[in-house]
Amino acid sequence: MNTDRISELRKEWEAEEKVAHIHGWDFSHIHDRYEEEDDLPWDYKKIIEEFLLPDMKLLDFDTGGGEFLLSLKHPYKNTAATEGYAPNVELCKELLLPFGIDFRSCDDESNIPFADSSFDIMINRHGSFDPVEAHRLLKPEGLFITQQVGGKNDRDLVEMVLPDVPAPFPELELSIQRKKFEEAGFEIIRAEEVFKPIRFYDVGAFVWFAHIIEWEFPGFSVEKCFDKLLEMQEVIDKNGFVEGTIHRYLIVAKKKGATMKIELRPVDDSNRSDCISLKVSESQSEYIASNESSLEAAKENADVARPFVIYADGVAVGFTMFAFEPDYEDPNDRYWLWRFMIDEKLQGQGYGREALKLIIAYFKDNGATNIRLSTKESNVNAIHLYRSFGFKPNGDENDGETVFELNW
Repeated sequence: MNTDRISELRKEWEAEEKVAHIHGWDFSHIHDRYEEEDDLPWDYKKIIEEFLLPDMKLLDFDTGGGEFLLSLKHPYKNTAATEGYAPNVELCKELLLPFGIDFRSCDDESNIPFADSSFDIMINRHGSFDPVEAHRLLKPEGLFITQQVGGKNDRDLVEMVLPDVPAPFPELELSIQRKKFEEAGFEIIRAEEVFKPIRFYDVGAFVWFAHIIEWEFPGFSVEKCFDKLLEMQEVIDKNGFVEGTIHRYLIVAKKKGATMKIELRPVDDSNRSDCISLKVSESQSEYIASNESSLEAAKENADVARPFVIYADGVAVGFTMFAFEPDYEDPNDRYWLWRFMIDEKLQGQGYGREALKLIIAYFKDNGATNIRLSTKESNVNAIHLYRSFGFKPNGDENDGETVFELNW
């Protein structure tokens, strides 16, 4: 490589060094000059959307510039976010606060300024996190969903220019983080890890990148690493690119609900008034009859109806009613979940999920081969719960409602 070219490359790289800054998490400056294989075996956004319902409280910790959070289009009144990087804090104040999003500046993942049990879902993409603090902030059964940059990320590129620099985050391995979540009281729902190539087509793009990702390239400068950058240039001259490796992992973790004793007690004179006192919210009343009306229906269909009060630790929290007709001619239409509700004041505490486990067990223990139920498509919260247990639409309708079915 001749002296003139070396001198010209130095000027180009030093120019990239001077302009190395970022607005939010925007890498458009090196667009088409580098390529990061992003066909991960999971879709982070879709995973969030599988769980996220409109009435859920959502926190995006380390939101960056807020761009990804806004792409979820979650109701702003139910959305909160934090960011600790000063330039992004100002950006988020300008971008998020006008929408009514509860944005707070925070650079300490172990001391997030929100109250205990504030959120149904916390998300975190490529940011810091503390499983213990996440456990504090989430409601029982709440989810923490994170896509992370692993500890081996870009290490081959770092070693090209800073061969003696140790890995800054060796603990960012899936196996290590999974154990930390379990120790903090989470159940792991999903965990995956992947390694993919990253390519740079000119050294200037790499210089800009290394300054932006300064925590991976501590002490990097054109002056300090010039000889190594020349070696990198020779690789690009020969191959057309220089290649490294990205490291990503995904964790979906659920906060375990408090241990509770759930019981199904047949409705009788001793608990009838308790049953009638349980009510859903006004907005939910279009999806289920009152318990008093349901008990009247149970009388009229006494040969098939099985009404129960749902108890948690001895306290009435809900009502359910089944239809058992084992001699009905269609074997797929003999067992129905006719009613299922949790009192409006007690929802969001895990009673519904625990009760549904017991309901399914009851059907299985009493000879049923499947369960059918029907509800309106707009009853999204209930449908989300049923789908999480394996209920699927079977193509039928019942009085204008979609029929869902669980088979075993």
